[in-house]
Amino acid sequence: GGKRDHTGREINEDGIKILDLTQKSNIAVGIIMDGATGLGREYEIEPNKTPAEWYVEKFIDNLTNEIEKTPKIDLEILLEKVILKMKTELEEFKEKSQMQLKEYEEPSAGIAFARMSNETTEIYFLGDVNILIGYKNGKLENLTNKWKKRLQKYDRQVIRKMKKISDKTGKDVLDVVKTEPIQEMLKENRNNKNTFNHKSYYVC
Repeated sequence: GGKRDHTGREINEDGIKILDLTQKSNIAVGIIMDGATGLGREYEIEPNKTPAEWYVEKFIDNLTNEIEKTPKIDLEILLEKVILKMKTELEEFKEKSQMQLKEYEEPSAGIAFARMSNETTEIYFLGDVNILIGYKNGKLENLTNKWKKRLQKYDRQVIRKMKKISDKTGKDVLDVVKTEPIQEMLKENRNNKNTFNHKSYYVC
């Protein structure tokens, strides 16, 4: 029942990976990613995959390689290395294909990353993600980040605009999302990612 491409293949732009490194370094790692293909034109970086499917798969592969080489590396440094590597790989694709992509056309992803040992659990996340922690006493703790609130604000603005257009035109809300005013709002929001200003939010 999910989104499908033109061949009928079901698209999955999410990724998950569990690494058991307890024998080598006494840690275990969990990775969850929520990918997003860019807006606008359709293109393929790898055949039969959306750009976000390629991005999430490659990101997890690169992250796995780095954590296996240096299991106790600082998580922020680790993710920075992988993000820069992905940026390089995307630039190589653009150069090889002679394709110029605007910011909103490029794939991106949110990530939740946990590294666990006998002593500690470290958590790092970017984008519109939550981490729910369950304790032995039954308590649940929901962790999020301030950027999610900004993303939710942008989403609410788009939804309000969609409803307004739907009420005015009689169009189904799912059809309204394809209209130029909504697409322009979505592109503007996507252009705010990783821009280091008051409108920015941060993703991989």
